[in-house]
Amino acid sequence: MTDFGFKKPAGGSGEQKGKGIDVSGLPSGPVPLDPMRERAAVERGEALGFTDRGQGAESGQGRAGRRKRPAPPPSQVLYIRAPQDLAEWFERYTEGRGYRALWQSIQDFRDMIEAAEEGRGGSSGEAAG
Repeated sequence: MTDFGFKKPAGGSGEQKGKGIDVSGLPSGPVPLDPMRERAAVERGEALGFTDRGQGAESGQGRAGRRKRPAPPPSQVLYIRAPQDLAEWFERYTEGRGYRALWQSIQDFRDMIEAAEEGRGGSSGEAAG
């Protein structure tokens, strides 16, 4: 009474143990496809509102309609030991700008330096701004 009805029945299952499912009548390779039957099936599907998404061999597109996410640019981990007050300022600056990552503040710094270098026009004077 402690099996709660999950105990296997003692009789009848002994016959099935050594046997598997008889698959001798099933084809082992790909099923031959009649182009006329396929075309008729596609027409019936279109009449019901199904659309061809180019998954067949006739379309030649394959999975071309699916967009692929571009690969992210290569990245590198950067560890910097800095005075605590400078590190806290940098984090406050990043949060104040609404950035989600510290690298975005580094990008700001790079843009600022590049703009200053362009503003110099190749002269050796101080950066404008």
